Amino acid sequence: MTSRSKTIIIVGGSNSHYPLIQMAKKGGYYTFVFDQDEKCEGATLADNYVKLSTHDIDGILSKCVEINKYYDLRGITTLSSSPTPLFAVAKICKALNLPSFPLNAVQLATNKMLMKESFANFDVPSPDWIMTDNVNDLAKFVKHANFPLIMKPSAGD
Repeated sequence: MTSRSKTIIIVGGSNSHYPLIQMAKKGGYYTFVFDQDEKCEGATLADNYVKLSTHDIDGILSKCVEINKYYDLRGITTLSSSPTPLFAVAKICKALNLPSFPLNAVQLATNKMLMKESFANFDVPSPDWIMTDNVNDLAKFVKHANFPLIMKPSAGD
């Protein structure tokens, strides 16, 4: 594969990324996989493996800039649901003028409080909610809420 081949970087090499790597290769892309686990499935499938944590945004950016000098970099992606790799992909794509989701979309998608506030600001229907760390506030909310209820932390799954 020549260094100017169309190239994609996949941030993460876990089992969940395996189909993405396969599809990229089937589509004719030269693949780089970044993952800190040298034994991840993506390390053996990708054309090029880079030992790098998916949470090391500065390290990922530095390596992407380097790769972009020698390869025809067409995109950077991840299938991670963790906020850090999502922020890394968005930030790096913006820096390299590649298509991606905007940083504020990552913030809204990964922080339920910000998402709910945005829904309210744009009159998007959404179940009633409360953000609190006070048990009395929670009790008042539950007393007047419609059931069933779902309680979740503001960030994460």
